[in-house]
Amino acid sequence: MEDILVWALVAFGITNGLSLAHFFRPIWWKLAESKKIIPQKFGQMMACPMCLGFWVGALLHLTFFSLTGNIVLDMFASSAICWILYTMCYTLSKGEL
Repeated sequence: MEDILVWALVAFGITNGLSLAHFFRPIWWKLAESKKIIPQKFGQMMACPMCLGFWVGALLHLTFFSLTGNIVLDMFASSAICWILYTMCYTLSKGEL
């Protein structure tokens, strides 16, 4: 059980740190506004916690450990976990609960 919690918090920490940090935010938006398609899509992906969480799941599968034993399921699990935790944090910070 602790392994699942650690995996989920690592996925959320990496995703939240990269997509929402004020240090990286201007870089991602500048890329997202690019005229070239590859930098534009990369910038949009990096600014979206759910999109980035998907790829962080693959990174964790390949480097840390696998939650499910299947890279695709790890990617979807990471995306779902990151989106749920992001939504909870956002709701709590806005006082909408």
